[in-house]
Amino acid sequence: TMKPLRCFRGHHQRGVPLLSFSSDDRGKYVISVGLDDLHSAIIFDWEAGCVVCKTSTFKQRRPLALLAARQGSGNFGTGIGFVASGEHFVRYWNTSSRNATCTACRVGVKGKLQPFLCLGWVGSALVAGTLDGSIYRFSGRDLDKAVAGAHKGAVYDLFVSAEGFVVS
Repeated sequence: TMKPLRCFRGHHQRGVPLLSFSSDDRGKYVISVGLDDLHSAIIFDWEAGCVVCKTSTFKQRRPLALLAARQGSGNFGTGIGFVASGEHFVRYWNTSSRNATCTACRVGVKGKLQPFLCLGWVGSALVAGTLDGSIYRFSGRDLDKAVAGAHKGAVYDLFVSAEGFVVS
């Protein structure tokens, strides 16, 4: 029928460029990032019609990619989590009650901080595509493997399937 199931209004300012549905609970939660000055992230329970948590992401740097957490990935704990990435950052957020905590991913000597343009899950590992064409795999919050120069240009999108993943 194309009738909306739920409409959330008044929570973001100036647009919503990023959305991600949780996958472990059949999409019960939708996470959105707005274009306000703090690039606020909001976790909605769309079935119940309520906000679970609202938190700022960054004041200076706009997130370029957003991904709902997956159970058993990244040591998120018991709350609802998400990952956001952008210019020189990949960060995990975990919620407890209505509060959110943020932890940065560590690139270490295996990679370099640069724009991270897209995110995906391969099993419990987080995979990120970069501006220089590299693909980074994080085990928990640490860079596990970097495939430098996987592409001649930037990696703007990742598609993950049950057999592995395809990069475009």
